[in-house]
Amino acid sequence: MIANDERVVLVDTGFRAETGLRRGRAMLRCPIDSLSLCGFDVRQVRDVILTHLHYDHAGNMGRFDAAHFHLQRREIEFVTSAMMSSTNPNLGGSVEASDIHTLLDLIFAGRVNILDGYATLAPGIELHRIGGHTPGQQLVRVRTARGWVVLANDTCHYEKNLADRHPVSAFVDLREMIAGFDTIMRLADGDMSRIIPGHDPIVMRRFPSPHPSLNDIVVRVDLPPLHIAP
Repeated sequence: MIANDERVVLVDTGFRAETGLRRGRAMLRCPIDSLSLCGFDVRQVRDVILTHLHYDHAGNMGRFDAAHFHLQRREIEFVTSAMMSSTNPNLGGSVEASDIHTLLDLIFAGRVNILDGYATLAPGIELHRIGGHTPGQQLVRVRTARGWVVLANDTCHYEKNLADRHPVSAFVDLREMIAGFDTIMRLADGDMSRIIPGHDPIVMRRFPSPHPSLNDIVVRVDLPPLHIAP
């Protein structure tokens, strides 16, 4: 989540309980209901950035009554193509048809901002299409008190993907993914502590929680990282 006194922006919407149950994924807590842990209400969210449309990032879109959604044109073209008939996890196997139906309803309602590459959502919030993992995979670059922070999401699942230039296991374009690693480093000014991988548990240990009751649940990546012994 990205928030200041003027706006609340959500980055991705997690997966739905029924989707997780069917796919054998345990849900610790609903990501939308968990907004209250940070002192926010779903009605305050006016903008939702969808980094890509895999089921674990694009469920729950229907929970937002007034928000506008921001995603890349190439991602929409991908999930509405014949490739979705394949159960391969690189293709249709990682996409929920019901999520895409919801997205199409939102498009018809005029609530989807369709992007072609780079975009500025607001001062200090940049969207960059990286590709690789999916054709329209995008990351979010945010200006914070400690400088630019890159919410890398699935452009690198783990910090090791980036440090070793080791591809994420699921991808549609290996060349784009590898080139994207260089882009991520450039956008973070070469500082690995400013890069937040999408699925790496180290994030929860590296950054401080806003309150002891939220340890292992919420961290603030706009604050300097904690010291972690090697």
